Amino acid sequence: MNRSNIILTGLPRSGTTLTCHLLNKVNNTIALNEPMTVNFAKGTTKQQVCAEISEFFTSSRKSILQNKKILTTHVNGSVPDNTFGNEKNNNGLRINHLESAFIQIENDLSDNFTLCIKHMGLFALLLNELTALFPCYAIIRNPLAILASWNSVDLPLNDGHIPIAENIDPELSQKLNTMPDKIDRQFYILSWFFNHYKQALPRENIIRYEDIIASGGSSLQIIIPDAIKLSEPLINKNLNQLYDRDLMNSLGKRLLITEGDFWQFYTHEDVKTLLSEITD
Repeated sequence: MNRSNIILTGLPRSGTTLTCHLLNKVNNTIALNEPMTVNFAKGTTKQQVCAEISEFFTSSRKSILQNKKILTTHVNGSVPDNTFGNEKNNNGLRINHLESAFIQIENDLSDNFTLCIKHMGLFALLLNELTALFPCYAIIRNPLAILASWNSVDLPLNDGHIPIAENIDPELSQKLNTMPDKIDRQFYILSWFFNHYKQALPRENIIRYEDIIASGGSSLQIIIPDAIKLSEPLINKNLNQLYDRDLMNSLGKRLLITEGDFWQFYTHEDVKTLLSEITD
């Protein structure tokens, strides 16, 4: 295991892009936001995908050290702290501003710099295999805030699907396709993510969005020790004004009577507190 190659996953809309943004401020570190082409054909095995991930780490290191550039998703040449702004499409959903292209690497790096690569559904699905090859970490967030965010953005998750994971995991695809209601699918996917983290990762490698915000980013020291120096002015967006308050209230009440692995990491009181703050 090369401990300088780090796998980062997390719930979609949990602050994984923010985490990459913050880690890029840490000395001798590069954090890439969903840089790989992940449109794997149906039938591709987990072992084949893991081999491609290992090769991607190797080729990325070479490109960074030799050419001072790397392919990643970005906004205006750098990894942003959030991929969605206030702009909405015709369906009233917020638009993703990311594009994929080569960006220049300005950081001074040693040959053994820390390279962190983030993908969400794909890496969550493969965690049992990836933990044998790389240090792996996951970002989580209050499940009510996650659901509220999913229902505000133009992503497949808004419709209750994660195509990347479904292409490799036919059981997941089959299960979701039996559910006619998109909110039912979202609740299933929410628990699916948390279950993978619970099964594959030690608790200390699972980092709460709320702790990242409260610490100014220094809680990311579990990933890279030098992150303890981070002290960024961060704002908790669990009550983002762009979230539909009526829908959020409905989702919260439904969440409180729903079983799922999210309760392994957050309590009913965490959700009730967020619900109470909606009307404050």
